[in-house]
Amino acid sequence: MTGSSTVFKNIVFGLAISAIFLLSTPSLSAQKTRSSSPKKLTKVRLQLKWKHQFQFAGYYAALEKGYYQRAGLDVEILEVQEGVESIDQVVQGKAEFGIAMSDLLAKRAKGSPVVALAAIYQHSPLVLLATRSSGIENIHDFIGKNVALEDHAEELLAYLHSENISSQQLNLYAHQFSVTNLIDRKVDAISAYSTDEPYLLLKEEIPYSIFSPRSGGIDFYGDTLFTSEEHIDKYPEIVEAFLHGSLTGWKYALENHDEIIDLILSKYSTRHSRSHLEFEAEKTARLILPEVVELGYMNPGRWQHIANTLKSLGQIPQDFSLQGFLYQRNPKPVSKWLYIGLAGTVLFSLCAFLITARFFRLNLCLKEEMNEREKIEQDLKDNERKLTTLLSNLPGMAYRCLNDQFFTMQFVSMGCEELTGYCSSELLHNRTIAFAELIHEDDREMVFRKVTSAVNDLKPFRLYYRIIDKSGTTKWMWEQGRGIFTESGTLLFLEGFIADISKQKRVEHEKEQLFRELQKAFEEVKTLSGLLPVCSHCKKVRDDKGYWSQIDTYIAEHSDVDISHSICPDCADKYYEEYDIYDKHKM
Repeated sequence: MTGSSTVFKNIVFGLAISAIFLLSTPSLSAQKTRSSSPKKLTKVRLQLKWKHQFQFAGYYAALEKGYYQRAGLDVEILEVQEGVESIDQVVQGKAEFGIAMSDLLAKRAKGSPVVALAAIYQHSPLVLLATRSSGIENIHDFIGKNVALEDHAEELLAYLHSENISSQQLNLYAHQFSVTNLIDRKVDAISAYSTDEPYLLLKEEIPYSIFSPRSGGIDFYGDTLFTSEEHIDKYPEIVEAFLHGSLTGWKYALENHDEIIDLILSKYSTRHSRSHLEFEAEKTARLILPEVVELGYMNPGRWQHIANTLKSLGQIPQDFSLQGFLYQRNPKPVSKWLYIGLAGTVLFSLCAFLITARFFRLNLCLKEEMNEREKIEQDLKDNERKLTTLLSNLPGMAYRCLNDQFFTMQFVSMGCEELTGYCSSELLHNRTIAFAELIHEDDREMVFRKVTSAVNDLKPFRLYYRIIDKSGTTKWMWEQGRGIFTESGTLLFLEGFIADISKQKRVEHEKEQLFRELQKAFEEVKTLSGLLPVCSHCKKVRDDKGYWSQIDTYIAEHSDVDISHSICPDCADKYYEEYDIYDKHKM
């Protein structure tokens, strides 16, 4: 019976595949016929959310490389104007497509009929940027500080809220969309894009700190391509064509960023220098993650998480639903060929029914696993936030580095500058100086040898060595660390903690010196030396206080000699002759 059942299932599955092929082939042929006919270009407008820069590189590439034209579109890219909101432009019909952040969701909740087409940035670049001179070392240091926040910074407010910090605890200022007020110390921190403003501080060699909402478990999407419900209803083919061309353009831009930088400088804007655009391109790729996630991918669960976060802030109603907000790609119109393949569809349904039972249980297990994974991920985020706060306040430096000849730092905690004199941006990724170069040259070989030996033996290591900090001061370090390996045993990096023990070393040295001095004094104590005044008549001795005493008393007090009194032969003859104390014959 088992063999017959298997054969039957195989036959049904084969018939279903044949039916699918019959259904798809005419549609493909028709599509080929339609695409071969010439099309008149349809004019559409894309409203950017900011000025021309690498942030919108994919759209420039799609236009320059002809991806929009081949899709039948004549696209005009509109730079933002003062007082203009991209969402309002699209809703009012002044542009067909626009770019917005995750605040698009809040606009939808307030009645704007907008639809998210693709999340280009998988992680938002919006951060809080503070100079080191402001004294802000962790997120709680923002309380009472002067902070300039731009509009649509809901995720930053959510970050502060997650750390139990309200906006009323900050001195808020209007954002000038530059770092001038930050450099001039008119404000302590500003909202910024991690892909843009930090470059200006690096250029001015101003140490800074970045506080990302992701460190607090707030992970919003960044730049998102969107359109209106009306445009999707009236022109679904145009929407699909524009989305496909835009994603193709972004793929090209990320793979050929130098070429697109040339394009931006020659056709769009020289507001940023080449090095600034190169910095932006590098940081942008890290947020888009094209090698990890499909370009434009949107996870409904993640959008729901964003919605729940905005609900907790009172930004959107509690009964808000995502229904209609997320674009469903490639809608298929009903074709006449569907009816021709009706028999195949019935067979396919039968096949689906046969395998449903098999996958039903797997689906239940998967849901349980997903729920458990979400709980674990939330616990990890909570622990990571607590660990970040702890490391920021430790009187030393936590680190993560590569096991190479430079000990290339991948992460350092806030104690880095106090320990070495260098800020984190100077030590990370060998930007200015390698940590290995700080180690005293007399200790360097010992450190490498002990670390290598411990890593090879899969053991933690503990070291004592000296470094020379930025000011040229020699300091003693205590370090404890370990190697982090993959399951296959490959070493990924080293991690550990370094503390300054210079004070302890000085105390230890002073104790040793004092011990030697005490030991020497003890050896010298009760040892007679120098000039000793003795009376030439009575033979009394004058001590250091000026008193005269018998010589035997003085010797007993100033040495370890015990005095025993006796009579010498001469004195015996002189004073005790009648007692004949000594036998003269024996003498």
